Amino acid sequence: LNALGISLWYKDMEEFNTLVLNPEWISHGVYKIVNWVNEEKKHSLTIDEFEKVFKDDKSRYQADKFEFFFKLMEHYELAYKTNKGKCLIIPHLLKEDRPASLLEFPVGESLMLRYRAEQPLPPNTISRFIVRHNQEIKKERNRDIVWRYGVVLEDGKGSIALVREEDRTISVSVKGAFKTEYVSTLRETLNDIFNSY
Repeated sequence: LNALGISLWYKDMEEFNTLVLNPEWISHGVYKIVNWVNEEKKHSLTIDEFEKVFKDDKSRYQADKFEFFFKLMEHYELAYKTNKGKCLIIPHLLKEDRPASLLEFPVGESLMLRYRAEQPLPPNTISRFIVRHNQEIKKERNRDIVWRYGVVLEDGKGSIALVREEDRTISVSVKGAFKTEYVSTLRETLNDIFNSY
C-alpha cells in the first residue's frame, strides 16, 4: 500500500508507529505549518507553536501527532532542526537578500562548479541542499550565513564553500585545504537532488 501511494508508512520513523491511511492528511498538515510560519513573517517555529498552527483543526491534528509532523518536516527536507533541537528552520522562508558582504573565492585558489538549467529550477532545490548540509553552515558573529537562495558552508577541516542559486543556475565555489574533497561531496548532494526530479 505504501509503494502504491494508497497509504504512507515511514520506516525511518518507526518510533511513532504511525501508518497514514489518507496521504492528504499529511500534505494538508504540512501546508498548514508552512503557511502559518509564512503568515507570521517568520522562517522558524518551535514544536510548542504547533498548537497555534492547528488551533482551528484540533480534532484532525491532535497534540500527540505534533512530534510526528516535526519529524516529517525534516523527512521531506522542508526544514532542519536548530542545535537546541526543538526549533525548525524553513530555508524557503528565509530572507531573500544575501548578506551585504560575502567571502571572495579567487580563481587561482578556488574550485568552481556550475549547474545551469534550461527551465526554472524547482523552488525547493536550494532549500533541500541547505537542509542536507545544515550542520556545516558557517557562523559569523554568532549568526548563520544563510539566506533563501544561498549558504556559506565549512567542512571543519579548513575548507569553505559558497553555494547559491541565481537565474536557473546553482553555483558552487570552494577554497581551502580539502577543496577537492569538499566540492566532490557538495556535487554528490546536488546530483542526488537533481536525480530525484
